[in-house]
Amino acid sequence: MPRPKCREDRSDDKDTLEASKPAISIVVALTSREVDILRLMGEGLSNKQIAFQLSITEGTVKTHVINVYGKLQVNKRVQAINKAKELQLLN
Repeated sequence: MPRPKCREDRSDDKDTLEASKPAISIVVALTSREVDILRLMGEGLSNKQIAFQLSITEGTVKTHVINVYGKLQVNKRVQAINKAKELQLLN
């Protein structure tokens, strides 16, 4: 019969869980539209091209891009794409 975990054993589990939280919370925090926009950004499309492809205004794309930057904690398009690849949000 396995022995119950003592307090010290549980701290390792907590560290493991906390290490995985950032990636999980980012994935949950991004809306499906933000993921679509991020994917198209990764394909090299401009805001204007993304707007045309998704049948939305360029201003709406810019709003989504700003939201993506905030959620991924980046300031630039290339940083957002690289972070998304790092988190395996883009294939």
